[in-house]
Amino acid sequence: FFSNSKPFGNVAPCLTYPALKTFRRSFSDGPVDIPVPTLADSIDRGNLATWEKEIGDYVAVDETIAVIDTDKVSVDLKSPEGGELVEKLAEEGDDIEVGQIIAKIMPKEAPEGAAAEPP
Repeated sequence: FFSNSKPFGNVAPCLTYPALKTFRRSFSDGPVDIPVPTLADSIDRGNLATWEKEIGDYVAVDETIAVIDTDKVSVDLKSPEGGELVEKLAEEGDDIEVGQIIAKIMPKEAPEGAAAEPP
């Protein structure tokens, strides 16, 4: 089975990232934290301009949750998971920092009639 003398030398290819992500999600029992992403070079804070989603809304993977403004750029905060927006930890107009958790999403399947991917 192994082509080299190292134990488990050929096992790594079967442990791909998607498999690990699926494994993690299947045992996840809590919400996923949504941090402020990197905004631009040398910018470490911004202003939460608008929330595009409300608590209880279903959010598809890569769908815009909020818009963050800086003096140089506006950044769409995209969802890393599909699920229900369960908590907002910042208000419109708040100053926020890169890495700060500003929302939580409970991973779940798209409800019937809802798009699983953003428009």
